[in-house]
Amino acid sequence: MHQNLLTPAEFAKLARTTKRTVLWYAEKGILLPHTTSESGYRLYLPEQIIDFQSILLMRKLGVALEDIKARMAGGNSLQDLFQQQRGAIEVQIGDLQRMLTATTHYYHNLGATGTLVKPRIEQTKPLDIYYIDRQGPYANIKHYADELQGMFVHVPKDAIRLTIFMEDYYQPQTAAMQIGIVCRPDVQPKPGVTVPSQTLPAYKTLSYVHHGSSTLLSLLWQELGKYCRLNHLTHDDSLPFADLEFYRMDDAPYIDNDDSLITTMHMPIC
Repeated sequence: MHQNLLTPAEFAKLARTTKRTVLWYAEKGILLPHTTSESGYRLYLPEQIIDFQSILLMRKLGVALEDIKARMAGGNSLQDLFQQQRGAIEVQIGDLQRMLTATTHYYHNLGATGTLVKPRIEQTKPLDIYYIDRQGPYANIKHYADELQGMFVHVPKDAIRLTIFMEDYYQPQTAAMQIGIVCRPDVQPKPGVTVPSQTLPAYKTLSYVHHGSSTLLSLLWQELGKYCRLNHLTHDDSLPFADLEFYRMDDAPYIDNDDSLITTMHMPIC
């Protein structure tokens, strides 16, 4: 009758854990044996190994044992709990993968250039933009960008936004900036709304693309400056602006500290 059932030791071997761990979860009322033999042996179904794996995933996500137990007492199975937590687990896995990729990338750059960045030297073309002038903290860039976007009938998700920094030094609280959107036929101001426009001149630039949250941008700007010094490059002070950031998004709100933010940093050089 019990030929397809597993003892705690057999279960532990297949689940790549220890018998002590299996029994501990049973004592906590989380992973209960399917049945108990007449001689007192706890016996498990092979498919309960999947339950064990879901427990491990939820624990790694930070779900407390008491929470798991309480939800099970409310009539939820471990499969139900796993399905409820699946979205959060997938987000965490994605975050860890992005962290792994980013860390590997930065270590590679450090070995190749002595800095966290590995930029390219590019020559830009003149670029037509709509813009507004603002002065304030870097933290307000999203607010200013939303303000500018509200001046248009519609701004497509794939439109390119940008911030132009007017001063060539770190000014986190009172930075002079121009917040812009690249001109294109389907980006039109609302009727009766006048939005300033200008043509940015062509320039030679040190360009670096950052994938992920904007929280690292200040550090990466410092690393870009360090790269300039190490490679004897000179910032171009003849332009009417200092540095620029261009933004693209995959499938997330604009500049929302989201990992889908793609920022191209331009440091004009002579």
